[in-house]
Amino acid sequence: MRKGGLAGLALLASCYGPSQEAKDSLAQVQRDGRALDEAFDALEGKLLGSQAVVHQWSELARRHQRVSVLACVNATDQAIQTMALRQQERQKERRFRAGAPLVHRGGVGGPAP
Repeated sequence: MRKGGLAGLALLASCYGPSQEAKDSLAQVQRDGRALDEAFDALEGKLLGSQAVVHQWSELARRHQRVSVLACVNATDQAIQTMALRQQERQKERRFRAGAPLVHRGGVGGPAP
């Protein structure tokens, strides 16, 4: 009879549905789940925003590197050209002091004769 009594008690409990305590507990778990989902969504948004910022700074660093290389090459070319021009000017000055006629070879100062 004991088995029959337990089965009857279980059947009787299922007829009345879950207790108020079980309903309250389920509602609390669902609220906590929604709160965790909202917190996860906010955290995911922050993470995606941070990844975008990191990507942007990485791209800026790559661009800066390329521009720096070009600036160095340009500065080197400019220095070489400046040195060559100064050497030409010194040679002209030496020839002028030595009394040699100046011969225009084109370039800066007008067309060649």
